[in-house]
Amino acid sequence: MNSLSNKNNEDCFEHHKKCVDPCPPRFCECKEREDLHPVPGSALLEVGKGSSVLINGANAPTITAANPLLIAQVTLDPTCFCFANIKIEFSSFLVLTGVLAATDSITVRLSRVRFGYPSAVVKEPLETFSTNLLLLGATNSFSIPFGFIFGEENTRLRETTYVVEVIAATLSLVAPISTGSIQFTNAQIAALAVGSTRLG
Repeated sequence: MNSLSNKNNEDCFEHHKKCVDPCPPRFCECKEREDLHPVPGSALLEVGKGSSVLINGANAPTITAANPLLIAQVTLDPTCFCFANIKIEFSSFLVLTGVLAATDSITVRLSRVRFGYPSAVVKEPLETFSTNLLLLGATNSFSIPFGFIFGEENTRLRETTYVVEVIAATLSLVAPISTGSIQFTNAQIAALAVGSTRLG
């Protein structure tokens, strides 16, 4: 861990309290040492909602980035944090059923939705995750885990909703008819913010 040297920071905390941005100092002296080390902060954990989403030959062609399929969402309000670190964790199972080709795939996107002033809604893509599926027999059905972790450092955000959506799905046509399907089950999403609490 990096440390900062500062022999004259005795008035550091009082100086920060007088600043326009009422954030405490990010570094402090510990155990009478002159090196500066990160100040432990507060934490805020929010657990969101997931849904069971089915993708098959009927709806796969309609799924696009402009017309996504919502899997899960969580709302986090780190307004009262300074220098907040954000962690989004998503997990689920993919139940693969029927005839699927090895070239079949799905693409999932994590975005954040913020409300601007006075009422504009801004949706910002953060990360995209794609996976190819395995070749299955006509009567096979099994599940595989699917999930991700996303993190940001030193964010300055107000109330924000994070959404996980399917933005593309490819299901090959297998003669005489495509019988494959993909279903998200046990979808879970959580958001964690850790940072210094504002002084006022």
